[in-house]
Parts: sequence; structure tokens; C-alpha cells
Amino acid sequence: MGLGLIFGSLLLLAGVGIIVKVVFNLDIPVFKIFFALLLVAVGIQMLVGFKWHKTFACSNPREVIFSEATFDASHGVNEANVVFSSAVYDFSMLTPENLPRRLELNTVFGSSLIKINKNTPVQIKADGAFAGIILPNGNTSSFGNALYQSPDYSPETGLTIKLSTVFAETRVVFVE
Repeated sequence: MGLGLIFGSLLLLAGVGIIVKVVFNLDIPVFKIFFALLLVAVGIQMLVGFKWHKTFACSNPREVIFSEATFDASHGVNEANVVFSSAVYDFSMLTPENLPRRLELNTVFGSSLIKINKNTPVQIKADGAFAGIILPNGNTSSFGNALYQSPDYSPETGLTIKLSTVFAETRVVFVE
């Protein structure tokens, strides 16, 4: 909520600044004022020792923002977002009987590690931009798409993973 509050306030100030400029023909430097207030806030943080990143940190199985987290299969994750963070998702204890059929993981400005049991039939579809995507067979991707499919994969019984990675690293490894 903290990051949304900052960007929402910035958009609100920009909108009010445009309306004031058009309606009243006043030129108020909204972005300069916002930047100055941001510098003042950072200065206060340095003097007082207030930790903004702790205030805005969020860490649950579906969203990891400004923090580090480790999750296992008991959290029931089907879709997750990792933003400015580091996360480990351990699906190594899942058996083909209790596998989710689809998993989607988005990583932006962070790193993600996905652990999967080596006996799990899996298909991984990876999309990356300025990324480091490392698949279980050693293939990597920085830009564009990559695909990995285990020999015993079938859509009815296997796990399909969709990875989206931007300015980040995502690594998928097999474990025993």
C-alpha cells in the first residue's frame, strides 16, 4: 500500500497541477515541489533513523516487495510477484498428485529462485527483458522468450510455469 500511496499522490499532484495551470493560468512547479519534499523526507530519515523500506515492505506468498522471503508448497501459491526483492519458492516436496497445474511468477528488479522436484513433469515458459533467466537444463535468456519442457510433461499431469522477468534474475533448479 505504501508504494501505491506514493505513486497515487504523485499522479494526483500532477493532475491538480495541470488543472490549475489550464483553469487559472498559474504555473506551479509540481514536480520540483515533490522532489524537494522527497529530499526533505530523506534528510529527516537520515537524522532520525526512520526506516522507509521497513514501512513499505510487504512479504506474503503472493507479493514480495522490498524484502526477502522463502516459501514452500504449503503456502498454496499459484501466482506471485517479486518487486525490488528476493524470494525463494520451494516446490520440491510436491508430488505429481498434489501439483498445481499452473504457476505464474513475475520478477521485477529483484531475484527469484524456484526449486522443483526433479521427478516433476514441468513446462517452463519464460519471458525476459534485461533479465537473467536460468532454466533447469542450463539454457539462459536475457531478452525474449525461452522454453523448457521435461520429457515426461503432459498438460493434464504436469506443472506449467510462466515466468516474466524484467531487470531481474529468475533461476529454476531441480532438487531431489
